[in-house]
Amino acid sequence: MNKSFEVIPPTIESFMHDVLNSIVKLDLLIYFHSNSRLLGTTADIALHIGRKHIPLLKVAINDFMQCGILRPGEDAVGGTLWIYEPNSKMAKRIEEFFQYYNSSFHARWNVLNACMRTNL
Repeated sequence: MNKSFEVIPPTIESFMHDVLNSIVKLDLLIYFHSNSRLLGTTADIALHIGRKHIPLLKVAINDFMQCGILRPGEDAVGGTLWIYEPNSKMAKRIEEFFQYYNSSFHARWNVLNACMRTNL
């Protein structure tokens, strides 16, 4: 069977539907998961993930804050810094997602295609 046509596991599909429903959110999650100790302003994050459209990124960051992936902090001059600190439920879902995502090229392809189909 051609793996590129395999169905995404239900728990991963649910996570993507609930949390990871855009390419911007996928980029954001990959960035923070790969750099979990980093924090930054919205502009810093936009630069690192190559996103010029700040309003879309702000929506993604706000959604991640609401669902328990990011939390706001404050820098020395009172600006908002975003900190990757998933709550325990979300941390489990994120780890399951990355186990699938990192399992093969086909898994990454399936995730990317699913995000593109639902991209908001």
